[in-house]
Amino acid sequence: MDPQTALTTNIVLVALSGVLAGCFLAWALLPSRSERRALRWSENADLPLQESPIADRIVARLRQDAITAATGAAVGVALGALGLLSPVGKDPDFPTTFLLPIMLTVSALVSAAVGVRAHLFAPDPLSRRVARTRALTSADYLGVTRRALWLATAILSLCAAIGASWLLLHPSSSFTPGLAVAALVIGLLGVSGVPLVHRFERILLERAQPASTPIELAWDDLFRISTLHSVRIACAAPGVISAALVVTAITGNRFLASQIIVWSLLALQLVFPTTSPGLPARLRPRPRLPYVPAGSSLA
Repeated sequence: MDPQTALTTNIVLVALSGVLAGCFLAWALLPSRSERRALRWSENADLPLQESPIADRIVARLRQDAITAATGAAVGVALGALGLLSPVGKDPDFPTTFLLPIMLTVSALVSAAVGVRAHLFAPDPLSRRVARTRALTSADYLGVTRRALWLATAILSLCAAIGASWLLLHPSSSFTPGLAVAALVIGLLGVSGVPLVHRFERILLERAQPASTPIELAWDDLFRISTLHSVRIACAAPGVISAALVVTAITGNRFLASQIIVWSLLALQLVFPTTSPGLPARLRPRPRLPYVPAGSSLA
């Protein structure tokens, strides 16, 4: 495919992506969709959703999150449109190596930025509150495996940035300089995402969790997990993308790079689910034991 045809094709795909982002936003505004999502979250996390005040707040929060994600995707499409003005816009693999990653990354980042400040419940000032005996850390929410995987992608970003720098300093006739520059920039973004993750986590974990019942606290934990996953996806994606671009710059195999990017982003969505995350057993509310008076035959 010649560069001009590729540019025309990419312009059409960006326009279609903008239309899809608009449709996603319209779909997010439907009340029935948020209600179905709330039921799916309830089943996946094994948390009750019968109490009307809790259900109303959860449905409203899910609707807000869907609107935020759709808005983030639209912003990603706008940034993708700016990419058409650069030499990347004439690349036949522009949709998979640039447009799709930037849409998913920006959407996740916007969702995390909004979710880190949002409060799920707002109990009355005079009502009772539920408190924990100790402060939780990201390890309590994510576990060791997910934290290690994200650290591996951060190291991958660093290795990709170093590899791209080496290619640019030692050029050869068999590599593509433009892809090496893109890998270097994206790799540096992935490395700079490490302090960003810690910043987001500190803000989120230091934020109070106003809750009147253990069930409310568990639901708030579930949304915390979703926000932490969004942060991880936004900062892990550059590692995968930069590594794939380095491979392409060396081998010239653009198809391999596009496959690595697409399948790796899908894998990140599975490892760090944001649409219906589960709740670890250690964070689930414990059932209350029935009160038995002293001296009773049941005591």
